[in-house]
Amino acid sequence: MAKATYGETFSIQVLELATGIAGRNIPAVLSGLDTEGSWVDLASPRTDDNGREREFEGVEAEEKTSRLCFDTSTYWQGCTKQFLPEINSVFQVLDAVRHYHVPVDINQFGHSASRGD
Repeated sequence: MAKATYGETFSIQVLELATGIAGRNIPAVLSGLDTEGSWVDLASPRTDDNGREREFEGVEAEEKTSRLCFDTSTYWQGCTKQFLPEINSVFQVLDAVRHYHVPVDINQFGHSASRGD
């Protein structure tokens, strides 16, 4: 398995589309798919006041299927309508020596994830 050449292999950013503000204090779990088809938790980041987690300490990228699960249930708490209490984004790590930044745009009824830089 290839290993990253620097420690900052994954980062996330959450932005609320309706207001344009950062998704603060949103917990997430980074998991990797093992050879037997089971998800293995690798890190438990939480977004900061800018909606970011810039470094997943102790995690090195491996070329495999990965998943980020964002727990948005407490973020939307108090809203009259909450449709997505959890957001999952499954992606392929194709080049383990590159940084993987995953920005996620959210609103109460949907989300969009992409690969950033």
